[in-house]
Amino acid sequence: MSALRKEKRQGQYIYADYVAAKERGGRWELVDGTLRAMASPNMWHQEIAGNIHAGLWNHLRGNPKCIVLMNFDARLFADQGNEKAWQPDVFVVCDPSKKYLNYIKGAPDFVVEILSPSNTRHDLRVKLAKYKEARVREIWFIEPRMETITAYLLADDGGYSGRTYHIGDKIPINILQGLVFDVADIFETTSVQDEEDI
Repeated sequence: MSALRKEKRQGQYIYADYVAAKERGGRWELVDGTLRAMASPNMWHQEIAGNIHAGLWNHLRGNPKCIVLMNFDARLFADQGNEKAWQPDVFVVCDPSKKYLNYIKGAPDFVVEILSPSNTRHDLRVKLAKYKEARVREIWFIEPRMETITAYLLADDGGYSGRTYHIGDKIPINILQGLVFDVADIFETTSVQDEEDI
């Protein structure tokens, strides 16, 4: 990252710089030419993402158009020349023309972001706005500690409606006919130990 900073200032970075930062290590996102380091996900985060991915993968098996992805680059506005890139926790793309070897070019159809204390404000302020601007058809923000999922659905008039789901609720993925999750199943995780002193 230090080598990149010598060449450019925040606000001037492009996708190639984002790729170079990832190759140096760590997790990054690129928004409006600004590179931002991302925290590593914890065990709960990984298990929740895995639970959703497993359900989506089983539902989409044999679907020739749709694919579910994790830890993969989404370039939401690349087709407009606008440099934004990050890796949603889980996402679905059903447009084959958006699929490239190393990234998705354009908006996914469905996106899941799992919040952590270090990213909640940023994700709800920046990422939600960018997903809406990109016209992502369905967006979930998951709060693991509260065990809630807030789902946003793109309406025909171009606006979004939102609803929060809790343990005991069933939550449909509206863009994928017939797929409904039990919220309790999404939050099913194993026991983990507290951090050891380092």
